Amino acid sequence: MWEKIMEVDSTKMTDYVILVCIFLAVVGGITTRQIFFVIGFLFVLYLFLNLWYEKVMGEKLILKNTKQTIRLFPGDKETLFFHFQNDSIFPFVNGKFRFQTGNAIITPEISEQHHDQFELPLALFSKGKTTLAVNVHAKNRGVAKISNIIFQYPHLFKFHSITLSYIPFFHKEIIVYPQPKKIDGLYKFFQIAPGLQQMRISPFENIENRIGTRNYQYGDPFKHINWKASAKAQSLQTNTFERVVDKSLIIIVNLQAKENRNFPISSEMLERNLSYTAYLAQFAINQGYPYELFINMKNPGSIPYIHLPEGEGNAHYMHTLEMLARVHQYPMIIPITEMIYRIGQDFKQSKTIIIVGEILTEMNMIIGGWRSNHQILQIKEVNETATIIPLKGKGLKQFAP
Repeated sequence: MWEKIMEVDSTKMTDYVILVCIFLAVVGGITTRQIFFVIGFLFVLYLFLNLWYEKVMGEKLILKNTKQTIRLFPGDKETLFFHFQNDSIFPFVNGKFRFQTGNAIITPEISEQHHDQFELPLALFSKGKTTLAVNVHAKNRGVAKISNIIFQYPHLFKFHSITLSYIPFFHKEIIVYPQPKKIDGLYKFFQIAPGLQQMRISPFENIENRIGTRNYQYGDPFKHINWKASAKAQSLQTNTFERVVDKSLIIIVNLQAKENRNFPISSEMLERNLSYTAYLAQFAINQGYPYELFINMKNPGSIPYIHLPEGEGNAHYMHTLEMLARVHQYPMIIPITEMIYRIGQDFKQSKTIIIVGEILTEMNMIIGGWRSNHQILQIKEVNETATIIPLKGKGLKQFAP
């Protein structure tokens, strides 16, 4: 479990001891004086003890590696525990324990902390267990994985240090969720949305459930004309459909920069958009709206982007926060047009679609085609305040709320 790393000077010292042993043996043989053999024996004994010590050290040192996930919001505090078990007869004294986590957390109590690397004093008794407690503060959104674990301690027989590097993947991580950032005007636009709940009066229709016909009126969609009924009535007849309401939402997060379809937005803007998304998800859960989430960050698998299927309730909200926390600060993205084109192919009913981030010029043609059957809203920053703005028409003109 541990890889021993010996200093170069330590290896040289062993070579010097071997040379001294050979020298004493030769001199003792030539002079026939026993004192040289006694001294040589002591050097040989020291050499074997040293080699045995270096061989067994670390073999009986166990760092408990149970899977654990700690979930925090920025500003929260938690204690991180490392459990050691030393089954060796040798103690580890005046040691230093180091590890790295990334910049999602900090530990103000530890003075030796450089570029997300933590260093703490650690002493382990022989044939005993030791628990090292580290107080951590959640600083930034992200996932802090424990890596590059190193334990360094003084050599018992040399004036050097032995370094033990932990080989297995350490299964303890800290997830820092994005801090929800307020969006103005949400209540105004979520009093009604198209969908499946039946209502006598609703501006939305379920075109899969026809309930009859009526006389054609100016403005009725041409595709809704019932030609067979029109022939019988000798006048144009329009199909009528069941009126429905749906509270479910589709949230689309655009991480693509305006300047280049292969580059993401700035890290500062990315963090704000993810915080707006967290607030939007929180609002939807509190109001009882199911939602699904799409993010145009590359994802290995059959679906090349991040997708959280539709759901509701606190468990769905926690899954959303964890997904947002795992978005890389500098993500690999796919062009937003590729993602929204694929999303549009799966629309089977009217939806309320919320776009978080900029609507780029190349998106207009696709999203403009959605407007006839879907309500489209955008979360946009206006004077440093996030506001929800409805979009209307194929040109996607914006109307202030």
